[in-house]
Amino acid sequence: MNLATIKRPSWRRLASLTIASCGALASGDAQLPERFTNLQVLPPGIASDSLLSVMGGFTRALGVPCRHCHVARNGGRPAADEFAADGVEAKRVARAMLRMVDAINREHLPATGRLPVNMAQVTCATCHRGIRRPVALEDELWAAYVRSGLDSTVALYRALRTQHYGTGAYDFSELPLPTLADRLATQPVGQADALVLMRLNLEYHPDSWFTYQQLGQLQASMGDTAAAIVSVERGLALNPQRPFLRELLTRLLKR
Repeated sequence: MNLATIKRPSWRRLASLTIASCGALASGDAQLPERFTNLQVLPPGIASDSLLSVMGGFTRALGVPCRHCHVARNGGRPAADEFAADGVEAKRVARAMLRMVDAINREHLPATGRLPVNMAQVTCATCHRGIRRPVALEDELWAAYVRSGLDSTVALYRALRTQHYGTGAYDFSELPLPTLADRLATQPVGQADALVLMRLNLEYHPDSWFTYQQLGQLQASMGDTAAAIVSVERGLALNPQRPFLRELLTRLLKR
């Protein structure tokens, strides 16, 4: 978000849409004050409809209600006299993130030398994509693996896919699971678990030549040449023009 653009008329045009579509406000999550105070990053004189537009953008970008950042009595909805309070740590973090995003858009992006029309503005949604913690899927799964092992990792993948598929919150393409499998394969006892993740990926991406390529390399490194040949041949059937697969198959057949 570029704070310098907040006073533009476009923010006013967005306000009515924001209030109507923002689940936090429309569902009565907050009791709005008549005037807003303690604005340390946003312009002190910002119009109320523009401010609501900004706040509505936060709730959608992070998938959180107003009480995520604002004080709310007994965990309920924020009252009109509580919005200015600074009792929630997330509010301090939000201010720091606002300053960071503003610096990126006003200073760092222009420093690339590109014309403004060719620069995509960074917003909260650029990283958060509707989730509170903007973590890549493979990193979320790696943390689960370190914490609880393979079964929990597989269960988490299935749960996240069920909950978030199609929302853009996580990347459910053919790439994250092989990426995680490659990381596991470097661990002393991780190769067998890496195989499980490769097969899980094929369950959702049966036409992924890339997965068969990575699976073949993993099987070869584990000494299972016969299985590696089968995997690479399946990858070649899906992508006959892939030179690396042909070279890999030739090396395997010579073993």
